[in-house]
Amino acid sequence: MRAATGTDAPEHRPASNRSRTLWTFTDQALASLSNFGFSIVVARELSVGDFASFSVMLVTFTFLIGLGRAAIGDPYVIRFTDVARPVRHRAARRATGSALSFGVLSGILCALAAAVVFAVSGNGHAAVGLAGLAIAMPGLMLQETWRGVFFAEGRPRTAAGNDAVRAVIQFSLLAVLLSRPEPSVLLITLAWGAGALAAALFGIVQAKVVPNPFGALAWFRETRDINVKMAADFSFNQGATTLVMYFITGIVGTVAIGAIRAAQTLLGPLNLVFSGISAAGLPLLTRAAIGGGSLIRLSLLLSGAIGGLAGLCVLVLLVLPASIGAELLGPSWANARAVMLPMGVIVISVGFVLGASLGLKALRQVNRMLQVTFVQAPLMLGLGALGGWLGSAPGAAWGMAIAQMVGLVACWAIFVRADRAPRPWIVEENQERAREPEPV
Repeated sequence: MRAATGTDAPEHRPASNRSRTLWTFTDQALASLSNFGFSIVVARELSVGDFASFSVMLVTFTFLIGLGRAAIGDPYVIRFTDVARPVRHRAARRATGSALSFGVLSGILCALAAAVVFAVSGNGHAAVGLAGLAIAMPGLMLQETWRGVFFAEGRPRTAAGNDAVRAVIQFSLLAVLLSRPEPSVLLITLAWGAGALAAALFGIVQAKVVPNPFGALAWFRETRDINVKMAADFSFNQGATTLVMYFITGIVGTVAIGAIRAAQTLLGPLNLVFSGISAAGLPLLTRAAIGGGSLIRLSLLLSGAIGGLAGLCVLVLLVLPASIGAELLGPSWANARAVMLPMGVIVISVGFVLGASLGLKALRQVNRMLQVTFVQAPLMLGLGALGGWLGSAPGAAWGMAIAQMVGLVACWAIFVRADRAPRPWIVEENQERAREPEPV
């Protein structure tokens, strides 16, 4: 059964599958350029200390943007991918308004964190990146949410246009800043945020929707059956990964954590690819779930393609000549090479589980996602710490890899059962929308 779409003609004619795929990859390339490419350029131009400040900002941004996507962007895609135009219009106003409110709130928290870092360190060097992020977060969060809105509507070309605006502006501003001696981390962070802000404002023009930040509470009430659980799932997973890094540092020292971080740097682009494919794959699976069909075949194809790509990239890194590796990472290459195989296994496992995890989201089975998290997160902590105690950095990496593989098996087993279960929410949501007055 399909969701009721009303009598309204679609505002935009859906793109063909071939065109949608092409524009999805184009958008992903632009998004990767805006984030990973930007950080690579900055890393080559800034001093070690300045880039450390910029890196702290990036880690904070990654957590906040992921939390915002789990609480706002993904619930919009799951709930409003295939609905009548007036319903979608109202939901987009509330979702983007919630993203703006979340960006402002998280920006305030970043400003407070910057003040604490400054008070503890006695200088502003370590805090400037966070201070810049405090200003940039509203634009960054709103632009990220527009991408989800456009993908939910089947408009990857529009999303690609939005990311193109962001890339052009931020790299133009970066070029100006890097032409000066000793570029400021604060200004570089603001240039990064300015590109996102411009794209966020352009998104309003593209969607013909004005965000309603005063509708944030209504949005969270409307999607409370999934947003809190999805945010909790993300927080537990991210928290476990972060905590195990602290444990490894305490057990075997900073050299081990440096080796793992160096390997993660080379594998980082794959995570950006996963994020981009998730943005396009979730609406696709959601439409299939609303149609009442099985998601297993589509999820297998998605996971096979992503996991295969990850495996190919890891294989290239494993056979990479030492001279090229040293050129990429300098003295850190030897340590990174020692943990590359288990860290590669982690990334490959994430790729192969992606189809199942997106399928659970599309099926509204957030509780079952938490079941996987409650198995995997403690294992990540326990096996990572035990592996570090027994075998330093390689042991810690293999411990985390085993936990990730257990999560892979558990997620697929739970997803297959969920896919075969009834879907009463299809009728319930149709009835709920039918009772709603049409927005003015």
